[in-house]
Amino acid sequence: MVDDLTQALRSLRLAVFDFDGVFTDNRVWVSERGEEWVACCRADGLGLRRLAQAGVACVIVTSEEVPVASVRARKLGVECVQGATDKLVVVEEQAARRGVSLEETAYVGNDVNDADC
Repeated sequence: MVDDLTQALRSLRLAVFDFDGVFTDNRVWVSERGEEWVACCRADGLGLRRLAQAGVACVIVTSEEVPVASVRARKLGVECVQGATDKLVVVEEQAARRGVSLEETAYVGNDVNDADC
């Protein structure tokens, strides 16, 4: 099993991440004006930089349409696709755009709408 994982990691060329629950702790604070705040971990930046150094492209794909996802993605230096009603289609498009197969793609999600990916 370790050899299989090592080989899979060596062939990784694209990492796709959900936003809420992956880059956040899945909680949201909402003001009386409807503004939303989330808590993110600063360590994510180091992890994404290490992936980039290893030649792995990264992208955030979220079904939400919230400014905080784009702001955080910009800070992390990754692309962010919002409003994805079918995340698997978006993952396939992102991989194809980069000339990457799905076998060379990893997906990190935490919810039912991530299951197909």
